[in-house]
Amino acid sequence: MPCGCCWDRQHEEYKKWWASDLVARPIFFGAEKMFFVVFFLFVEKVFAQNAITSLGCYTATSVSRTLSAASFTDAGALTVETCRSFCSNGDFSYFGVEYSRECYCDYSIHTPGALTASSECNMPCTGNISQTCGGPNRISLYRTAGTPEPAVKQRVISWQYQGCFQDIPVTRVLSRRIPLAGENSAEKCTSACKAASYLYAGLEFADECWCGNFLGTTPQKPEEDCSLRCTGDHSEICGGSARLTIYKDTDPASYNPQTCVSLDNPMFNLQAWPKTPPPPGGPFDFPEFYGIKPIDVGNNFAILSWCEGCAQGASWRYNSIVQGRLIPANVGFPKTVALKLDPGESPSFISIPVDDPWPAYNGYCAMVDPSLGRDSPPNFFAAAGRSDLWSLCSNVTADFRLDLVYAARSGHPHYSLSSCAPVWLKMA
Repeated sequence: MPCGCCWDRQHEEYKKWWASDLVARPIFFGAEKMFFVVFFLFVEKVFAQNAITSLGCYTATSVSRTLSAASFTDAGALTVETCRSFCSNGDFSYFGVEYSRECYCDYSIHTPGALTASSECNMPCTGNISQTCGGPNRISLYRTAGTPEPAVKQRVISWQYQGCFQDIPVTRVLSRRIPLAGENSAEKCTSACKAASYLYAGLEFADECWCGNFLGTTPQKPEEDCSLRCTGDHSEICGGSARLTIYKDTDPASYNPQTCVSLDNPMFNLQAWPKTPPPPGGPFDFPEFYGIKPIDVGNNFAILSWCEGCAQGASWRYNSIVQGRLIPANVGFPKTVALKLDPGESPSFISIPVDDPWPAYNGYCAMVDPSLGRDSPPNFFAAAGRSDLWSLCSNVTADFRLDLVYAARSGHPHYSLSSCAPVWLKMA
């Protein structure tokens, strides 16, 4: 007999005893009456919290588990009670026993699991042969009473729930993880992401909080894929395995267009687009945009400059940003390292031996288009936290070559400020 049935029978016997005892004690006074009322309510609560309901026999597969949040295998002593005890430690709403020896827990029943004939759950439990513990690809399923299922918090102040999304463990959909030391919840994760000026907050695998400014094209998944209770609030859902419960900050006051969205961006061309149309006949009366590429300026140095003929080509697409370090297009050097970028100067690089540990400048990143808003793709090239300080300047010491300059300034020996055209740098 499953333990839920035993427990229910004991509960009914207890209530009968209580009723007969009331008959035997027709008069209660003062504190004695209050004590018995409180005691009765407490016992009722305990019974309610420990009651379980058999849901029958369900289909299950090793590829797509009907219950999947937690599990263990006991080849010699599994019973319905030991499985229930294991799952109660995580406040799981459902538990089930399968193939005589396997125990599974979860907060919801996952598809394609479905109710099937009770005769298909026909294997005895390894710890109690009088109990049934599922069968091959069949699970004996139970619901725990008194344990409410966790739910998604639809809104947290200015943060709106967006859905359950797939995460990519290697590259990550949201770029920054904020440790919350076992206290993860929708409130704490969104608060941490807002304090760090991020647009999106993602809760994953119960205890992980991730922040970012761009969700990209990661696919949305069924709601049931996000089913794990938050470690900091068991009434809330915090994603799943490689699944993110995503929130978006809808407060327009929190938007800062000069915020790095990504420190990594592989394989792109750099294009300089004038902020205003250049005057006819001037040094910038050329194409719609300017292809930018590292050029060798001698003595193992290179800088970013206009590459005539590169604007329409794709063969020079070798630039990458890796953890904030710009890896430039091939300039024929064995190892090229970005040097520190100072205001008024061009992004520059030095050739060094392959085993030289020279530290590379790591202040580059990708930002969104300020004119399109926070939901636009992060395809604007930035340095030192700004994407709006780039210019193309005519270098008077190099046959008026158009060099890329960050935060152009007056009094520079290689260009005059009047010969600089402000540009946006796009990564294409």
